[in-house]
Amino acid sequence: SINGTPVDIWGEWLARAEDLQDDAVHFEITRGGSPLKLDLPTGSVQYGIDGRVDEFRVGMTHQIASTRVGIDVSNSPAGRAGLRIGDLIRTVDGDDVTDWNQLHAALGADGSHELAVDRLVDDQVVQVQATLAMSEWSRDASDPMVDDWGMVPIQVYIDRVKDDSAASAAGILPNDRMYAVDGQLVRSWSEVTWLVAATVSHEGPNATPRELTLEIVRDGEHIERRFTPTLERDVYNGEPRWRPLMGVFAYQASWSYGDTQFKSYGPVAASYLALEESGKAIRRIFITLGYLATRDLSADESVGGPIRIMQVAGQVAEAGFLPWAKTMALISFSLGIVNLLPVPILDGGQILFLSLESIRGRPLSLAVRERIQMVSILGMAMIMILVFALDISRLFETGG
Repeated sequence: SINGTPVDIWGEWLARAEDLQDDAVHFEITRGGSPLKLDLPTGSVQYGIDGRVDEFRVGMTHQIASTRVGIDVSNSPAGRAGLRIGDLIRTVDGDDVTDWNQLHAALGADGSHELAVDRLVDDQVVQVQATLAMSEWSRDASDPMVDDWGMVPIQVYIDRVKDDSAASAAGILPNDRMYAVDGQLVRSWSEVTWLVAATVSHEGPNATPRELTLEIVRDGEHIERRFTPTLERDVYNGEPRWRPLMGVFAYQASWSYGDTQFKSYGPVAASYLALEESGKAIRRIFITLGYLATRDLSADESVGGPIRIMQVAGQVAEAGFLPWAKTMALISFSLGIVNLLPVPILDGGQILFLSLESIRGRPLSLAVRERIQMVSILGMAMIMILVFALDISRLFETGG
């Protein structure tokens, strides 16, 4: 449980944690069949750059490192086996391995093993065989990320470097391993994003990132680079945000996930959760409208019509029926909220008219109502044309 509220699946913990950013967190967990209480101080729960609870900042996650590996030293057992940065180990001695723990359990502490490896060659995945054998080598004992075989989890390696970025100008290259940021050892990509985010003292378009020191490992050699991240703007969940970025990209498939667990709720609990989701949807709608009014968001960034709805529905449908149903319900709910806005041609406008007539004690004149309706229809027609134009423009930009 979290602060006395029972949780059965990871999604419940993340949803509950969204309300605990300013609170202390009290966990009741089971370890080895025995109950155990853990207390986290206020401020332990924080949001990541994606606007969601940062699991690594809290210190626990349901993710496990995948079997995609990084290799720093060529004379290590992994290097001698011919393994390369980005290789994904599929089997050890014929047995499937899907995460870092399974990989090390299969390898043990010694011996020789036959590996089946997926390797990306010219944008094509090819399977290669490798023989991994334990051997003597000069392992850096001060580096906690390197195992006895010479392998490092891929999470701290750079897959791509953005052109014209701060990292590119500083000479950072693909396959460099990020060892430390401003002297702090990094163990995950999430830690790097937090440390880079700390180069600004406040959020917003006027923030000025300070210079940082990035220590990388390249071919077994530690190299130090100093540069200033660039402040870049994007939109997440209908809100603009400005983030200091180095301009580097992580490897894909760097994490392994277990089976998805589903939980069913009774009518009372389901109704409560529906109200919570509805409240969040209403908040996002009005936040987005506020940014539109202040021109912090453009129509292209925040408005979508039927074409955009079909695109989103198609993308979400690939994840399964439940994500699709939830997304469509949120879209329908959002349209319902918009319909209640006090625009004369919408239901909200009719409610406004009736309220005014109730206050005045008599209806508005027919001429006034006709003029308001004509202006509203014209305005809605212009908005619809704009929305369709934006949808079509996005279609051509994304290639359909």
